[in-house]
Amino acid sequence: NTIANGYVYTFTMKATSSNGTTTITLPANTIKDRSGNGNPVAVSPSLSVQNTYTISYKDCGDTAFSGTHGSGYPTSYEYGTGATLDSPTKTGYTFGGYFTSSACSGTAVTSVGPTENGNKTFYAKWNTNSYTISYTLNGGTVATPNPTSYTVETATFTLNNPTKEGYEFIGWTGTGLNSATKTVTITKGSTGDRSYTANYKAKTYPPTCFLEGGTLSKNTPVTHNIATETFTLNNPTKEGYEFIGWTY
Repeated sequence: NTIANGYVYTFTMKATSSNGTTTITLPANTIKDRSGNGNPVAVSPSLSVQNTYTISYKDCGDTAFSGTHGSGYPTSYEYGTGATLDSPTKTGYTFGGYFTSSACSGTAVTSVGPTENGNKTFYAKWNTNSYTISYTLNGGTVATPNPTSYTVETATFTLNNPTKEGYEFIGWTGTGLNSATKTVTITKGSTGDRSYTANYKAKTYPPTCFLEGGTLSKNTPVTHNIATETFTLNNPTKEGYEFIGWTY
């Protein structure tokens, strides 16, 4: 409708769309003055209305977007239709929603409504995941305890190795290891829960006997370790002497 010379005129306009813009066209001078003089009424011959807008993404703090979008995520929307936002992913993080504020304050949004207009920028919030590390020490002890959790942002660290009386530590087995490994380093940027098991072998000790000219009728075991069954040393003999005992 338009008002001219005190009269209301009703007319139909033609609308065409191209490249995100709707153009409404009314041929000029086609409406006559209803006052009776037949003079044309001045009307605007066309009106252009933008109805497609862009959608861009950043991280909180107005930094570059660091996540990964799924296929078909919206980069634009049309007035009257709107758009549904995606849920992106990022290694080591959980997506915490899109916000219209670069500070990621307020309420997260999941869509653009059909009556909204204007170009949009949405800010992604990322929550850091925490991962656990468990250890099976098999009777050993660690002087400086190892971390029991970490995140993708944790600085690189190397596990402290355990000790066990009577045994030699031969390495860790567990997450990401193909064999017992003495040096296990978890680098910054790693992800996932982890578990490690300590492995040992018994230390071997050779008994050294000084016979001081004596002889043994039976041999004494050459070596022993912490797992060796209890045994008694055979006593030596020496002509002209009485054996009175071992000293240690």
